[in-house]
Amino acid sequence: MPSDGRALVVAMDHAQTHGMIEGLEDPGAVIDKVIDAGADAIMTSFGVVKRYQDKLIGRVPTVMRLDGGPSLYREDWLAYTEWSLLHSVEDALRLGADGVCLMAFVGIPVELETYRIVARVATECLAANLPVMVEALPARSERIPDPNDAVAMASASIAVGASMGRSGACFWVGPSTCAIHVCHPRVPSTCESGACESWRVATSHGWVPSQPASQPASQGAEHSPGPHGEAQGVRSP
Repeated sequence: MPSDGRALVVAMDHAQTHGMIEGLEDPGAVIDKVIDAGADAIMTSFGVVKRYQDKLIGRVPTVMRLDGGPSLYREDWLAYTEWSLLHSVEDALRLGADGVCLMAFVGIPVELETYRIVARVATECLAANLPVMVEALPARSERIPDPNDAVAMASASIAVGASMGRSGACFWVGPSTCAIHVCHPRVPSTCESGACESWRVATSHGWVPSQPASQPASQGAEHSPGPHGEAQGVRSP
């Protein structure tokens, strides 16, 4: 990680759900541009890591998504009725990934299944000393009328983190919403940002520390941390 403890991580896992989208028609070219521009890490899918392994591994810290669900041709985003673990921690290690990424949906039928996946993978990553990042997102439902509400996002994500015995939470700001990522307590990959209301809610409630720790980012794991987000600050717990 950079010496200032902050990182820009570019997400490139969209095609798994959305199919081919504008700007990602040529993943290899995008990877080169992103690295040349100075990105600190890339989060992407199994297929992209496998196809462009020579462009990613050893050139930029790479975080691989292990889970997935139906495409938008079947179900709307955040309205899933099915969600599965598609790839393994062993797959990520075999391809040379520096970390793995998972979803945890709150408020929809697949909620419990995503928790099971998170628990299983977190345990495996603990044994493998591999960073794991969970993208915890509340979804519109009878009990969550506004999933973009800062309290809904913060409380849902912190709840997922607490179930893993979290030591912190990782916030990122995307183009239209803010999500909170929670990390396994033995993996040094928590972060903070003052750019979103959810972060302010969480810190005001004491759910996460408001000041960064002074420990080095490499402490506790031989792999580089791999949090995900278009814009974020990163620190070690």
